[in-house]
Amino acid sequence: ESNFKFKKTLETLDGKDLGNIYGLAVGKDGAIWIATSQNGLFYYTPDKTIHYTAPEHLINNDIYTLYIDEFFQLWIGYLSGGASVFDGEKFVHFNSENQLGNKTILCITRNKNGQVFFGTAENGLYLKNEDKFYNITKNDGLSSDVVTSAIIDSYNPNEVWLGTMKGLNKLSLTQSLGVKSIKTYTEKNGLFGDALSE
Repeated sequence: ESNFKFKKTLETLDGKDLGNIYGLAVGKDGAIWIATSQNGLFYYTPDKTIHYTAPEHLINNDIYTLYIDEFFQLWIGYLSGGASVFDGEKFVHFNSENQLGNKTILCITRNKNGQVFFGTAENGLYLKNEDKFYNITKNDGLSSDVVTSAIIDSYNPNEVWLGTMKGLNKLSLTQSLGVKSIKTYTEKNGLFGDALSE
């Protein structure tokens, strides 16, 4: 028997239906960021709610994932829309064709060197370094172009662990951000299954 009890269940905020919630993140002030599938982004504290929507703030209102980096910037990954970053004052969008286009972003992470990694639903991994984007796919050695989760190796910022629909990949990058190696781990290596998610 559990002693855990909900104090409050949120189905609406400021009279707006939350609908399907795909992502949550906690900001430096303790606020909860809520990503919804059709109703945009909510900033919530017990005393304050802010609702961010497209086109004023967001690329679109279908958000799949959230990530808060070490500078407390909020990274937003969209269903068919690329990504945005919010620094607390303004939103910057990455949805032009030389960036992320209309890709569905399933996960986001950032290493201590400032490079940001975006896992997509159809085009492998994108790496943002300053203003340039690089794409790493099955053609480069990933086991799948569906990258569902990503985490930076704690000992080496140029190594990224990627959960895919066909196993776990360990991506090692060169200092110039080229692919040094990609090692794949699957059910044959002891995983419970090949399809991995967050």
